[in-house]
Amino acid sequence: MTKENVYYTPEIDEFFVGFEYERRHELINYSKEWFSGEQIHIKSNLSYIESEITNNRIRVKHLSKECIEELGFTEYNGVYKKGNYCLDVLQKYNCIQYEGPEYPVMIFSYKIALDYNCIFQGTIKNKSELKKLLKQLNIN
Repeated sequence: MTKENVYYTPEIDEFFVGFEYERRHELINYSKEWFSGEQIHIKSNLSYIESEITNNRIRVKHLSKECIEELGFTEYNGVYKKGNYCLDVLQKYNCIQYEGPEYPVMIFSYKIALDYNCIFQGTIKNKSELKKLLKQLNIN
């Protein structure tokens, strides 16, 4: 995957308190630019964020193997484990896509091998969405 495909421009409706994104900054002489990691806060001005999106100054990293591991999951035989929960990145084109525009995941709880209960199946676009979902499912 190329560096450009690792990031995408989010829609305004994706933003929520705690949403992580990067904002492009330009030096005064416009010869250099860099992105800084930022997080939306309760007092953030969404019209400002919308303007930054329109001007191509905001990007979000697609969900990746690193993002999943940063949230406390450990990879084991192609499945990520955390306590009594597993996160399975469903396969596309006969390979697991850790980084892509969007890909489906399944989270299930398990007691013993082959005995599991699917508690979520859907598409997760980025780390912030996964983090929010884990909180909703009370997976610490």
